[in-house]
Amino acid sequence: MQPRIFVPFDFSPAAESALRWAADLRRSLGGGTIRVVHVVTVMPIAGAVEMPPLPTPSDEETRQLEGSLREITDRLAPGSSAEVVLGLTVGPTLITEAEQCAAELIVMGTHGRGGLKRLILGSVADHMIRHASCPVVTVREAG
Repeated sequence: MQPRIFVPFDFSPAAESALRWAADLRRSLGGGTIRVVHVVTVMPIAGAVEMPPLPTPSDEETRQLEGSLREITDRLAPGSSAEVVLGLTVGPTLITEAEQCAAELIVMGTHGRGGLKRLILGSVADHMIRHASCPVVTVREAG
């Protein structure tokens, strides 16, 4: 079995741990693909009634962010693909991206927030677990 692994990445230590775990799994299985995706949230100007719109990153900012993502991906999981995508919300955008690459496994970092913090801040990992069409493995920050 050489699975297609999808790794949401938010530049946190937990995300780095998840990418390392995915790379170790790929090595132990003798192959497979890893696609690493970072979502930049944007808000359309038309939807900004009560809040000012979030600025859409420039092409240069997106290229710099993608360069940083590729650098980390090359270091932790050589041979993996890395991409920055724009989306309105992180969870649904990641689900769409995972489905588009026919992911067979999602490996993602989790910050391990619980209770009130999770209620206020939301949980992308929780969204992925509830909505993904494939198994989701969550990895906490090492250490």
